Amino acid sequence: MDIANDLLHCQDWNPNLLGSPHNSKIADPIIKEPGIEFVSAKPLDINMEEDGFGKIIYLYDGIAITPELNDNRHRAIQAMLLAINTICRPSDPNKPIKHNDCLSLGKLEEEG
Repeated sequence: MDIANDLLHCQDWNPNLLGSPHNSKIADPIIKEPGIEFVSAKPLDINMEEDGFGKIIYLYDGIAITPELNDNRHRAIQAMLLAINTICRPSDPNKPIKHNDCLSLGKLEEEG
């Protein structure tokens, strides 16, 4: 998640120019209807500094928490995908040892 957070906070990174080959496989998020009332959140058990980009954490899965500013939602998703692809790149088809992609595409299809 460190790589994903570094990407998310890098103002020079353009996820549309440098991203994961899985970009097109991610469904658009479901956005709640406008007008839904929010309630005050309970205090956090962890200390998270406020910033304009948000934070990506790992708790059984990658979770992005971003303010709805600029293109943060898209950047956070692409940062996680690129970080996973960078670390666990599929092997060269010409290599003798094959391995599966680290991104669980089946899970993404189930959960969206």
